Formats: sequence, C-alpha cells, structure tokens
Amino acid sequence: HLILGKGLPVILTLTLSILSAVGAYEMLHNTGIVKNNIIMGISCAMAFLLVMLFSLYGIAAGMSAYFVFVAVILTVSLAVHEKTSYKELVASQAYTLFLSYSFYCIDNIIQNYGKFAFLMIFIFAWATDTFAYFTGVFLGKRKLCPKLSPKKTVEGSIGGVLGCVVCTAIACIIFKNNGGEVNMWIFVPATIIFSI
Repeated sequence: HLILGKGLPVILTLTLSILSAVGAYEMLHNTGIVKNNIIMGISCAMAFLLVMLFSLYGIAAGMSAYFVFVAVILTVSLAVHEKTSYKELVASQAYTLFLSYSFYCIDNIIQNYGKFAFLMIFIFAWATDTFAYFTGVFLGKRKLCPKLSPKKTVEGSIGGVLGCVVCTAIACIIFKNNGGEVNMWIFVPATIIFSI
C-alpha cells in the first residue's frame, strides 16, 4: 500500500494534516486571537502543509517552509497593519508550528516506539484522570493546590498514579499475550513519571 515519509500510511498523514489545519483554525479563530482572515487562511494552509513536509521530507524541509511562512505573514502584515496586531502575528506563527509539529510527532511515536507506545499516551491520560477523580471523590480530604485547582486532592493524585500503573500493567500483559513485544519492567515504572 501507499506509504509517505517514514512509513506512515497516506490516509493517516492526510488525516493528521487536516486535523492540524482544523486545530489551527480552532486555536486562532474560535478563541478570537486572530481576526484577520488572510492571516487565518495562510496559517491554516501552512498547518496542513507542514505536517506533510515533516512526514515526507523531514524536519529540515518543514522548518525551511516554516521560515518562508513567517516571512509571508510578516509581509502580509505590512499591507494590513492597521487591522492586525502583533498578538495576531505571534499567535499565528506559534500555533501553526506547535500544532503541525505535534501532529507530526504522532508519526515519530508510531515509527520509533510502535503503536503500543502511541496507545499508551491516551491510557496514561485517561487512567490517571479517571482514577484521580474517583479516588478524590471518595477518599479525598487534603487539598493538593487550592489556588490552582480547588477540587484536586493529595489522595486523588496518589490514586490517579496508582490506577495508571495498574492500567499500564494490564495493557502490557494484554499486548504481550496477543503477540506484541513490550518490556513491562521498563514501561510500568516509567508510568509513574508519565502519570505525574
């Protein structure tokens, strides 16, 4: 079947590129950060293109295109400077790079660490949040950091980490029993860091 970049299937590369463009639109338009439609359109197109370039030609090609994008945005801003703020220019450049590179990293994780590692990113987040919530609701008494998050508790945090470790161990066992290769003795202890 067709392959792009480091072995990422075409459909996934295109999906990631589209998600990157949609993400750029969400971050820039729906938050009200960027009001200029020209800068918005260029940023979304570039967010799409950068994922493709990173996947097809690597980081150097993507970053070269990004610097061209910065030059284009700054040039366009000269024509619409009365309607454009520095905040819009900085946000469009930063979010475009951040989102496109983040979506590209999905390819790196899958290629360098496998599908299991990619799946574990979600398990870390979901298991930690779920166990922290329920442990906090039923056992939580001591506030963790009330100024930042009034409802989080020390007990909830500990429950979240322990729950995540258990879920990771179960996921490793299931993966191994289905023919996958994973070093449980590295993955499970590392889960504590990821969960925190």
